[in-house]
Amino acid sequence: MNDETRENGLPAKPPLAKSGTEPGDLLARLPWVAAACFALFAGLMSAAYLALRAEVAALRDQAALAEIQSKILRQQIEAEHILSARRMADLTSDLQGPRDFGQLQVFPLAPPAGAVSKSCAVVVRDQDRQVGELVVSALPVLASDQSYQLWLFDSEHPAGISLAVFAGDSDSNYVCVSFKLDRPGATGAGFKVTSERKGGASVPEGPVVLASH
Repeated sequence: MNDETRENGLPAKPPLAKSGTEPGDLLARLPWVAAACFALFAGLMSAAYLALRAEVAALRDQAALAEIQSKILRQQIEAEHILSARRMADLTSDLQGPRDFGQLQVFPLAPPAGAVSKSCAVVVRDQDRQVGELVVSALPVLASDQSYQLWLFDSEHPAGISLAVFAGDSDSNYVCVSFKLDRPGATGAGFKVTSERKGGASVPEGPVVLASH
């Protein structure tokens, strides 16, 4: 026992332990901490750069797809113009030919009274050849389980006879439907377009969409 123990009767206090981190150690570690922070920042920037590159690539792909769709649309419009020009040329050729146009009959069709519709149509029938064509404008697109049907009504077919079954076309403003009669038409001819089940019906069952007057 030392003197202090002997004098006070108590054990002597142990010497204070030195701190494990000296200011000199902090200064020595500072470059390593800075390097670690820089590496972390570089990693975050690299991830952000890769994400930005992926987003730019996706936008580039979308732009290329939009350009392809635009070209397809332009080609469709050009095809429509060519088709219209050909129809006009055919009509001009017919007008210049020796045919008897006194046998052509024209039947305008309109929605029923009170119906809210922008649709209109015309039926042109050639009595000589017993053929005709329906041209419809702004015809609403039907559900997938429905079809439009063109009917002829005359003195021999008071209940109506089916001439054509067709679908509305959402890609163009008009629909052209050709038909052929099995026998010469009788007197009092009239035409109607009805909405029927898909594939058509044997007799008119659905609502009348357009009718001649």
